[in-house]
Amino acid sequence: MTKLKAEIREKEELGCSFGIGPNKLIAKIASGHQKPDGLTVVAPDTVQQFLDPLPIRVIPGIGPKGEAFLHQRNIRTVGDLREVPETTLTEWFWQVGAAAL
Repeated sequence: MTKLKAEIREKEELGCSFGIGPNKLIAKIASGHQKPDGLTVVAPDTVQQFLDPLPIRVIPGIGPKGEAFLHQRNIRTVGDLREVPETTLTEWFWQVGAAAL
């Protein structure tokens, strides 16, 4: 990857960020982790360690309204969100989604 990054910088005079992870979602989050010119590799056994301290906005689909809603409930990181029962999340986000309709 570093060779590819160097080639892009040389030919296009642009920096670029790469993220490598065990799935598309983790790779996408990783690519934004060290912008504007970073390389982040997340091994399968380090996904939770990587994600837990990150702000909840790194999760695609959580925008300003979802973030504000979660902050009101003292949920600020992916790790905080991980602790919320699935049934509670379903209940909460149905309310947020229904309010947006």
